[in-house]
Amino acid sequence: MKQTTLFLTLLLTLVGCGSTQTTSLVRPTLKQSTTPYLAPKLSSKERASWLAQLNAIRAKGRICQGAGYFPPAPPLRWSHALYLSAKEHSDDMQKSHTFSHTGSATNADWTAQRKGLKRGSQFYERILQNGYGGYAYVAENIEMGSTNAQEALTHWLHSSGHCQNIMNPHFSEVGMAQTQRYWTQVFATPLR
Repeated sequence: MKQTTLFLTLLLTLVGCGSTQTTSLVRPTLKQSTTPYLAPKLSSKERASWLAQLNAIRAKGRICQGAGYFPPAPPLRWSHALYLSAKEHSDDMQKSHTFSHTGSATNADWTAQRKGLKRGSQFYERILQNGYGGYAYVAENIEMGSTNAQEALTHWLHSSGHCQNIMNPHFSEVGMAQTQRYWTQVFATPLR
């Protein structure tokens, strides 16, 4: 029984977080940072591949489990600030051995440390801390266990909330990052 429970827990963890964090029409109270996370540069080839895979998914209509049909959505643009936010969070989850949309509140939670928070950072705080200006819509997907972007995207598409974030036509920009088997995807639409 103990082995079965452990196996099921591991399986659920590898597929994805089971929920997403989405905030719509947020008027952030934090100011945009001028000192972003020092993430390693993502190769242009890898960035282009991830963006192409994501936009190919959005180009076709899709049924998201429990949420119905989503028509094709416009292509996303890559945002370096959203990449930095995603990379910060993937690094934090890997270093702290956590799996949550909330930062670990450890030394690995860069935004929490930088802002002097007495708690884990929230995804919208990481976005602003990494230089993204105000936004109208924002969401985050996380996943653990995939060895490549195609696997991570497949897992997200089999989860209702993650799929809805991927297909949401309100989002215009994205950043995505991997640290070992921890994946973070951040979507946003800037305030105009």
